[in-house]
Amino acid sequence: MDITEKMYRAFSGLPATDTLSFGSKANPEYTREHLALSITPANLLLALHRAREAHELAVSYRNFKVGAAIVALRVGGASNFQILTGINVKPDENSSLNGHAEQMAFFKAKDRTFNAVSIVAVVGKTQTDQQSGNEMYTLHPCGKCRAFMSQHPLVDPEITLIATALPTLRTIELSSLNELHTYHDTDTHLDDEIPRFELPDLSLLRPFTPKAGQILSLDDSPEAYEDERIWDNTIGAFLTEWRLKHLRS
Repeated sequence: MDITEKMYRAFSGLPATDTLSFGSKANPEYTREHLALSITPANLLLALHRAREAHELAVSYRNFKVGAAIVALRVGGASNFQILTGINVKPDENSSLNGHAEQMAFFKAKDRTFNAVSIVAVVGKTQTDQQSGNEMYTLHPCGKCRAFMSQHPLVDPEITLIATALPTLRTIELSSLNELHTYHDTDTHLDDEIPRFELPDLSLLRPFTPKAGQILSLDDSPEAYEDERIWDNTIGAFLTEWRLKHLRS
């Protein structure tokens, strides 16, 4: 497949990884408090899956693929949210086209008039950060994307959750944008400053491709229940503390 065809397939296929807009009967309107409350284990898991699906559509001359997914909300109006995705695009080394996955997802959110983002999920193989020179366990947003999000009105630098994961989704790091800046933009960072989770091979982390017209439902097998328990006892417990910390502030 040549690069033109690959780009066409990527851009034409990418919207399929976006979710439909969801409403909330519990909260008729979103507030800053609900921004924190939308950071749930289920929303995070779906965002990570969508970021991994987008990652497969990325266009990179050196096969360095990045996928991103954001949980975008409308705050102060009709209660609804959507998971929007983006990919990195650089078809050749000297190309003037150099798109970043996180920024593509945010551009979608602006076009669709969302005004807050509670989760940013990034999936890709890790590398040395080009701006700070730091080695990373997962692929953090690059310096340009960190600066982009710092200036973006949809991002709360303390509440918005930045979730980065390897393509297996078994290694996950969770942080705020401010914590990423501290890690990359100062000389005081420590390896344990960004919470990292190493998960076993859980069935809910494996890729799934539903058939046309298929309705996804939770598996009620004992293995599935055990996998959900592990997810909730690790990631879910962290997110509960995350929400409580910000709801108290």
